Amino acid sequence: MLWAATAAVVSLVRMPVALAEESTEAAAQRLFLEGRSATERGDRATACAKFAESLKLLRRAGTLMNLAQCEEDAGRLSGALDYWNQSVALLEATDDRMALAKQRRAALEARVPRLAIRLQAGTPAENEVRVDGTPLAAGEIGVSRWMEPGKHEVVFTVEGHPEQRLSVVLAEGESREVLLQVGGVADPQHWRGADGASRAAPSGTGGAGETGGRRTLGFVIGGVGLAGAVAAGVTGGLIMGRDGDIEAACAGGCTPAGRELIEGSNTLLVMNGISWGVAAVGLGVGGWLVLTGGKDSATTTAVQVLPLPGGAALALKGSF
Repeated sequence: MLWAATAAVVSLVRMPVALAEESTEAAAQRLFLEGRSATERGDRATACAKFAESLKLLRRAGTLMNLAQCEEDAGRLSGALDYWNQSVALLEATDDRMALAKQRRAALEARVPRLAIRLQAGTPAENEVRVDGTPLAAGEIGVSRWMEPGKHEVVFTVEGHPEQRLSVVLAEGESREVLLQVGGVADPQHWRGADGASRAAPSGTGGAGETGGRRTLGFVIGGVGLAGAVAAGVTGGLIMGRDGDIEAACAGGCTPAGRELIEGSNTLLVMNGISWGVAAVGLGVGGWLVLTGGKDSATTTAVQVLPLPGGAALALKGSF
């Protein structure tokens, strides 16, 4: 009797916890579905806010993938890449969405700029480097970090010396290294590109340097478009392969497994459309930049990368 009474008390204590957990998942699901509905209405601001709220309650790959698209639509490429990395880490290897997530991640890796801050040898230990207001830890000095495209402020302070400020503008796909020293930026007219070669920093626009950069950017964007075409082919094949399974699972009324297959196909269908859009824009714009860019200049190719003109708002919805 004592054992039975104890078990009953334990069950009563655990019941609210189980209900709370179930309620949290239900709330996350509701917010996710509200985000999808807002996406279908074209209200991306509301959709992205709903996805973010859902993620706070429960981490699901579908939510992360939608937030990745939100970040990319807003021009925050580094943030989008982070969400795609999280999606890939969360998805099972057999998940139909894995191939697309990896494709989108690879496409963004070619676009997200990198920045490395180095200190000249002999710099006093009592120093601080801040990038956009955030101090860099000692282990982050000299490390190439993903950054958002655009303007960034580097602040360098050394005890007993005036504070130094430097504005760095990063274009899509650019990799830059800044060398700091007490008294100013070491050789401020030069920076190191991705291949380690020292190149003159761009001092303006126009002329042969701009046309060379246009061709370089054209090849980069064309590669993104090609990746989109591959992703479209992959998702199209997956959609066709799932149709038979859905018909079998929903022959006499959909089972839970059938509904899950339908949600997955909805995700793949929208991603297929997005991939074709990326392919069309990437190949079209990339081809135009290559054709109108003239010949590359060996001294300006790596530094005259221009941001992608315009853009397209892409909507992504997926299984929760």
